[in-house]
Amino acid sequence: MAFTLSANVIGALNAQQQRDSDLRFARDIRAFRPDPVRHVSDPELAEIVRLSREAARGFGLRDDRLVARFVMVDALIAPGWHRDPQVVAHFRDASGSPEAKAGDLFQLIRISLRQYGREAEVWW
Repeated sequence: MAFTLSANVIGALNAQQQRDSDLRFARDIRAFRPDPVRHVSDPELAEIVRLSREAARGFGLRDDRLVARFVMVDALIAPGWHRDPQVVAHFRDASGSPEAKAGDLFQLIRISLRQYGREAEVWW
């Protein structure tokens, strides 16, 4: 006898797996740098992770390391940075792959933080 899962059941399982993954990543972020996220609960941080991950994927990022960096910049350094009109324009209009565009932005963030004496916040 074969056992078949409906698309709805598979979708629900995948969604739960993603929620669990986002919560684990939120806890990893908190363990890595607790101070910037001390004001939010784990579920709230997991929601930040989810929204930021979806934004990164929406900009076309596929490299999981870059998606993780994108999320961590949002959670730890510059909340909502990916909604800035110049960032949006860079992802939408600049030439190059989404990964190259993200790399450019991460380098700019690194340079800016160093210029303002915040180099300790740069881990990449």
